[in-house]
Amino acid sequence: MSMTVTREAWRAMVGRCYDPKHHKYERYGKRGITVCPEWRSSYSTFARDMGPKPSPVHTVDRKDPDGNYEKENCRWATPLEQRHNRSAIQKSQRPWQHGRSGYTNHGCRCDICKTANTNYMRDYYKPNTIELPRAAASAEGTSLPQPVH
Repeated sequence: MSMTVTREAWRAMVGRCYDPKHHKYERYGKRGITVCPEWRSSYSTFARDMGPKPSPVHTVDRKDPDGNYEKENCRWATPLEQRHNRSAIQKSQRPWQHGRSGYTNHGCRCDICKTANTNYMRDYYKPNTIELPRAAASAEGTSLPQPVH
């Protein structure tokens, strides 16, 4: 991957922590998640410590999801790796735990979802998003719960 995509990952990381207008600021900056001073002030230091972005699907992941962005706590990770490394706050905000109408009513850790490789980090907030896992379940002769309406 080029350094341009690595630079974009760095900009996004800084933005979600320090720009109140960033669409993810509530989940990062407002919670007190920060970027270490060395990385915040220098893209080249970030690039040296992290290396280039390995693929288009990789993003910066914090090993401790409640910790800050710093060399010891960060890695490049795929969406699947990140799904299994969620903070307690994000886990408690999942719609199916609140019975919200029109959303899926199962978690994303089931084998069918992993098999279907569905990106629930993106999809679980959208109504009726279990068609792909449902198709995979049908192919395997199993079933998934119906969406709550």
